Amino acid sequence: MILELNTPSTIDPIAMDQDELSQSYNSDQQLWAAGTGYTKQDDSNSRPDHLREVALKYVPQTECSVKYGGNYLTDTMMCATDFDKDACQGDSGGPLVDKERGLLVGLSSWGIGCGNNEYPGVYSRVGDQWAWIQETVCNDYKLDNSNVPDFCKSQSPTQSPSQSPSQSPSPSQSPSQIPTQVPTVSDRPSRSPSETIIGSIGEHPDTSNAGLIKNRHIFKWTLLFVVVLVGF
Repeated sequence: MILELNTPSTIDPIAMDQDELSQSYNSDQQLWAAGTGYTKQDDSNSRPDHLREVALKYVPQTECSVKYGGNYLTDTMMCATDFDKDACQGDSGGPLVDKERGLLVGLSSWGIGCGNNEYPGVYSRVGDQWAWIQETVCNDYKLDNSNVPDFCKSQSPTQSPSQSPSQSPSPSQSPSQIPTQVPTVSDRPSRSPSETIIGSIGEHPDTSNAGLIKNRHIFKWTLLFVVVLVGF
């Protein structure tokens, strides 16, 4: 989904996690997800008419990996949840934000169900893919020198090409690829770019938070799409 503004935005783009800060989080770290997706699983009538946000808690990688059955998660992923709170269909590609530090740390990706307290929501980890993000975005600005992001100005000209991010679990996975101790993965991996949030999401985010929720795995093109939006 691309939203065209009637007037130029006066909101500064949010900074991205360039130093893998999210790797240092503990379970007390509060994070915020945002989107316009379903507020009830599989219920298209629950899609709101305004942007919503929800406060979540970071789930340490080892704990999340155990919940999903061992080796299902990779370093490119991170987890966040809270009781009955989650992203859902329509939120994929939306932001996971550390408001305390003003950083985009993740992008909504996949999960089992929506608001399922047994299985946290899974997000792409921006810091893990920073080298690829920087290279991809900054290469585009070699063709257009206007509005170059600051992180491109500091990019080393000798930086070697980084490996493209690996893809996330696909909705078309064969059952043998899914951990036997967990139920079948829901259709959350196929959520369209931009979704809503299950649980007590509350009212519209105010304008002071709008810059934090401007853009939401997507490991390659959806990630690039969001990164390009953040760059403007």
